[in-house]
Amino acid sequence: AGVLSLGPMTEPLFANYMRLCDAGVPAELAEEIASDVRGALTASQIGDAAVVRSAVLTRLASMMPVVGSMVTGAPEDGRPLTIALVGPTGVGKTTTLAKLAALYKLRYGKRVGLITSDTYRIAAVDQLKTYASIIDVPLSVVMTAEEMGQACREMGGCDVVLIDSAGRSQHDATRLDGLRSFLEACVPHQTHLALAVTAADTVMYRAADRFGAMSPDRILL
Repeated sequence: AGVLSLGPMTEPLFANYMRLCDAGVPAELAEEIASDVRGALTASQIGDAAVVRSAVLTRLASMMPVVGSMVTGAPEDGRPLTIALVGPTGVGKTTTLAKLAALYKLRYGKRVGLITSDTYRIAAVDQLKTYASIIDVPLSVVMTAEEMGQACREMGGCDVVLIDSAGRSQHDATRLDGLRSFLEACVPHQTHLALAVTAADTVMYRAADRFGAMSPDRILL
């Protein structure tokens, strides 16, 4: 058993505490989680590795605010639910957008439209064209903010419009300004900042700071 400032811990609890620390969780937060788990379990449960692991995961999940159902009522402005994904290059926005499109159409039966402004990467456009063909949804490729606005108007008959933006380095202020003009043209109801959980904390914080100018209201990990 290990002994820390929060008191003695059983071997399973100490092992999970160390696992949290090894994963980069600050020690004080790991101690808080361990303390909460110890207080929630009985003497016999705290010695059961599977029970302790499950309790730690449950406690972690309770600390993360998450959006509920993907399906919401129609926006009050009468437009399709318009969702834009923004974030640094290489975090997986295009693939994630395709997954969202498939969920909205195939699971929830929504009429879905796709728009991409990622004309810097031909492969990304081809990837979305393939996805759009497979799930049979319309795709518009736009080059300017004006074309973005027009594409959104043309998809007015959809229930959901998903927008893939070009990846931008969080260090490139000029391109971030260009991205802002595209977002202003599509007026999204939701703006998701996509981040890769494999990135270092400092990289994610830096990206969140710079992309804050896009006014994201959700983080997609």
